[in-house]
Amino acid sequence: MNIQDIDTIIFDMDGVIIDSEPIHMKIESQMFDELNIRISKEMHQSFVGASAKNTFQRLIREFNLNTTPEELLHENESRYLTYLDNHPEIQPIPGVMTLIEDFSKAGFTLLLASSASIEIIDKVLDMFQLRKYFSIAISGARLAHSKPHPEVFYITADKAGKKPAQCLVIEDSSNGVKAAKAAGMYCVAYYNPNSGNQDLSLADKVIRSFDEIYEIIPIS
Repeated sequence: MNIQDIDTIIFDMDGVIIDSEPIHMKIESQMFDELNIRISKEMHQSFVGASAKNTFQRLIREFNLNTTPEELLHENESRYLTYLDNHPEIQPIPGVMTLIEDFSKAGFTLLLASSASIEIIDKVLDMFQLRKYFSIAISGARLAHSKPHPEVFYITADKAGKKPAQCLVIEDSSNGVKAAKAAGMYCVAYYNPNSGNQDLSLADKVIRSFDEIYEIIPIS
């Protein structure tokens, strides 16, 4: 893949723009306690990057729960949105706002592809006043396939009229990295310690600071 062909940056949201995994872990742990199920740390970390619907479908199968994915999804989203409403002090992950602004000024097309619901995506974009930077924001929450399947990236690029070779994806999870590479896109994995023990080895580049992206794609 030729870096010079890249003119489009696709951002994941959870763990890349907002440090949401600790919030999700807290809310999901409360729900799991109420359902009287015990989830190992390893299993919980395997959910990162996947859609909540996919996660709840898996839990219902494995623990034979007497509920539906839709009921759990509604409760999870409601609790998360309430949390964001009650914590207006939450800020974007350090460095990501500058990166978004710099890419935008340099003329890159900025897209967002998240496993979160469109309601949560809209909330985060408005909280951080990011809507003006992203021409397209796609939710994978109700797609047929969740990350690590590449469907959300295929759809996002297609709606923007972009080919995979034109796209660089920024992800923080093993599921997200696998999806980006399966889509044939260049993938930068942001190591976020709050996202758990994620296998990022398939990424083209692993970074610990967003400043490192400038070494991959110089912005003049």
